[in-house]
Amino acid sequence: MPPPAPPAPTTANEGSQRTASVAPLALATVAIVSSLAIIVIQLALSVDYPGWYFVGWLATPLAILIFLGWDAVAQRAGLSDPWFDARPGYSRLIRVIAVAGLAVGGFHIVKLGIALGTAAVSAGWFG
Repeated sequence: MPPPAPPAPTTANEGSQRTASVAPLALATVAIVSSLAIIVIQLALSVDYPGWYFVGWLATPLAILIFLGWDAVAQRAGLSDPWFDARPGYSRLIRVIAVAGLAVGGFHIVKLGIALGTAAVSAGWFG
């Protein structure tokens, strides 16, 4: 009697090394750099356009926190795969960027609030 056949692979990636994606870290870095660039350009040109503050608010902290969640879910899901190489350093860097993003985003939120409040008072909404 011949020996039994080896079991068939259960996944297409079985046996191949997979690493955590660097995409959330790269996108979080791009978001905070673009948000800081908006601040520098607004202050350097002495332009007070509220639309840019809204874009800055979308970039930080909102987008960065989404990228932080994406990284956490992807790293946790990968732990069930024995060939997955988790990169906790990526998560740590995104957390640092997220904290910095909260500070930078605070600037955008205050400036956007001032612009919207001024527009609301000028429109006669408050008195």
